[in-house]
Amino acid sequence: MEEWPCRLSFQFILHSACHRLYEVLAENKWKAPGAVGMDACWVGYLCSSDNFRAYGYVTTNVRYVTLVEDSIQNAQDQISRDAELCVLMSNAHRLYTESLLNPFAPLHDKITSKRFDSGVKSLVHQYNGR
Repeated sequence: MEEWPCRLSFQFILHSACHRLYEVLAENKWKAPGAVGMDACWVGYLCSSDNFRAYGYVTTNVRYVTLVEDSIQNAQDQISRDAELCVLMSNAHRLYTESLLNPFAPLHDKITSKRFDSGVKSLVHQYNGR
């Protein structure tokens, strides 16, 4: 059994968020009618715990859950940050897809691509540094 590479408190939040994501997807009311592109994949806010908020992004065969530190008090700023997070998750999915399409990458294994790692780190730095 493989260890998760994060603290136990984050694991608890992620498990709660994953559970909530399954509930939201089962209700089948999360997608706006006529939504296309990344908006069609954006589930949005799932739950909060401590000082973190969890968000979901769903594609045909991949589900993403992201934890974000909850430090915004203004509702307008929160809407702006949510839109930026949607773009971040869409770009992370693009990087993930590109890594899967690499014919030299081992199938069903951890992603070990330096390009993938640096791309995701760059996205996170852009999101945090705004």
